Amino acid sequence: MRKILVCLVLSVALMSLGLTLKSQVCVVGQKVMLSDLTDDIVPSNILIAYAPPPGHSMVLNGRSVAYRIEKLLDVSVIAPDTINVLRLDPSQHIQEAPATETFSKADVEEAIIEAVRKVVVQYRADVAATEVTVNIDGRISPPQGVERFEISLAKISRSSFSVLVRYLDGRGSNLSTDWLKANAEVKRLVWVAVRRILAGEVLTNEDATLTAFNVLDLDGYVDSNNSVAGMKVTRSFSRLEPFDPSYLKTPPLVEKGTVIMAVFDTEWMKVSTFVRLMEDGYANRFVVSRNVQTGKLVYGLLSNEAILLVQPFLEVSSR
Repeated sequence: MRKILVCLVLSVALMSLGLTLKSQVCVVGQKVMLSDLTDDIVPSNILIAYAPPPGHSMVLNGRSVAYRIEKLLDVSVIAPDTINVLRLDPSQHIQEAPATETFSKADVEEAIIEAVRKVVVQYRADVAATEVTVNIDGRISPPQGVERFEISLAKISRSSFSVLVRYLDGRGSNLSTDWLKANAEVKRLVWVAVRRILAGEVLTNEDATLTAFNVLDLDGYVDSNNSVAGMKVTRSFSRLEPFDPSYLKTPPLVEKGTVIMAVFDTEWMKVSTFVRLMEDGYANRFVVSRNVQTGKLVYGLLSNEAILLVQPFLEVSSR
């Protein structure tokens, strides 16, 4: 009877006091449980969501989470508008432990910058660590009595990271935490469109200009060491959009469907005819065509003068 009364009292207390959810949490496993979101005693540790991949973060809708908890557990919930969830990644975990002297805010900031640079160069082979500029948003505030700190990173986007700094005492107990945001930049001059470019256009010098961009936010880019003039675009580009080399190609010397001269030349015989290309033709590359008169397939090497040099004794399957 006494146990039943205790349970009833605890249930009434939870209903009256309710639960208060935190705006920033970090998890280790694949699941985000209710106990991860609050420091209060929970009547039942229900599953809230599945965690993002290690080293990444996600944002939960605080109101939706609170509504679900209230319906399932019949308790009042106080929640922020958004809840940031960071999943720790052991491979991106950095520990700083000065042996004898205390550290300053500058030491923590320097450690964060080095951690972000290390992560960036791991997934961007075209970037050197010395090129990466890191800006930190948030207040770094190590408490009194701290002897070491730990840094955990989670990628928000290609160039931004959520940073968790845990300040520890000599026994490894957590004294306080700082939630920060770090933005990484690698500024380079890249070619961008000066107007809307439609798919199929061949670029000229007037169609592109050099503009400084954070290349970490780009899938691909063409820097100032290369040129886009004379390239054919395979998709449209908006004004001031950086050109992606995946959608640029050298225009063909002769387009598909064009009728050109084909020559079969040996030491004892020279024959010429006209053929229609069945694919775009590039100089000094083999191309398939069809004889205009007979309809037979003709295979040959396209010369710089746009003449098909027929290759003898080669059979070409029909298309």
